[in-house]
Amino acid sequence: MATIRTIVHVVSAACLAQAVVLPVYGQEEPPKQPTVTTTPQGAKVAADLTEAAKKRIKKVGENEYELGPIKINSEKREVRVPAQVNMTEGILEYALVHEHGKTHESLLRTTASPTELNVALLLSHFEPHLKDAAKFLAEPSEQVKARMAQPMEHEGANHMRLTLEWKDASGKLQTAPISAWIRDKQTGKPATPSEWIYTGSFISQTGFAAEHDGSHIAIYFDLISLVNFPDKNNASDENWLVESSAIPPVDTPVTLVFSHVSPADASSTKTQ
Repeated sequence: MATIRTIVHVVSAACLAQAVVLPVYGQEEPPKQPTVTTTPQGAKVAADLTEAAKKRIKKVGENEYELGPIKINSEKREVRVPAQVNMTEGILEYALVHEHGKTHESLLRTTASPTELNVALLLSHFEPHLKDAAKFLAEPSEQVKARMAQPMEHEGANHMRLTLEWKDASGKLQTAPISAWIRDKQTGKPATPSEWIYTGSFISQTGFAAEHDGSHIAIYFDLISLVNFPDKNNASDENWLVESSAIPPVDTPVTLVFSHVSPADASSTKTQ
């Protein structure tokens, strides 16, 4: 399990290097690549939130921890986030947002904060990096290119699997990859990528950008979101729909499980 000191260092260093000015809330101008500027005040706000989150971590078992509503298994290096079905039809830009985020275009919603999820992912040895999600952008900004070129400490540690768990009407536990609930408009079938990319968001003039927007997992590429979708159509905001034939009713409780991808599988995905 990564140490708290390591997490604070990673967040603070990333913040100072990647501080940006956010667009005005509610205005979406694709592609979502905000212009970078230095904002040490925002870095301090983010560091304070991270410090507060670390104080809320509770050890509840030999290898189990809780951070707010999030559960962490250090042996499995697995993170479990409670959520609810938010939409059963319509166009999607997000797979998961905070309940006060962009819920009008998200598959799921949660009470867990992006700062809490970011701390949990870092504790579980995920490593944020843009390159395998931003490579599909037709015109990446110079700042995005610079971040894509940065070396990783552990190659492939930005790849993750997202698995849903929920109970059906008979009370039987069901599981499925989250992509099974997302329809690719071009193919008319469920989305195909089995892996997602931990891109890590950045620090804005107001603090941690993902916390500001309440954005956890983006389908339509979003630099602000913690996690992005590595698909050649992730720069399209009209290509992704709810897979209405597969998803349970609105408000159905679900658990979203974040787990590591083996280095061999991650390497295979990157070459596709």
